[in-house]
Amino acid sequence: MFGINDRCAGIIMLHPDYENRLEKINIDYNFKFLNVFVLGDYDLIITKIGRGTPKDFEDIAQSGVLNSIDKIKLDKLMQEAISFQVGQERIQGYWQTFKDRYF
Repeated sequence: MFGINDRCAGIIMLHPDYENRLEKINIDYNFKFLNVFVLGDYDLIITKIGRGTPKDFEDIAQSGVLNSIDKIKLDKLMQEAISFQVGQERIQGYWQTFKDRYF
C-alpha cells in the first residue's frame, strides 16, 4: 500500500550491518503496524565522518556521544565501513583527522 524510500544507503556512508544496530523509537501513534527505527550512535558517527566536514566533526564532539561509546569498537566499525566505500583514502583521512582531534 505505502512505500518508504530507503534509498539513502547509496548516498550516505553506512556500515554493511547497520540494521543490526538500529534503535526502535517509541512514538505514541495510532498505527499499530508501523515501527520506526533510527540509526544507533555508532552508525550516526560513521555517517557524519563519511561526510567529513568540520561541522560534522563538531556535531559529533558536541553531542556528548563520544562519552558513551566504546572507541575501540567505533574504530573497528569505521575501518570496516571504509573498506566498502569508493574513495577509501579520502575517508580514511577524515577518520584519522577526527581521531587526532577527539580521541
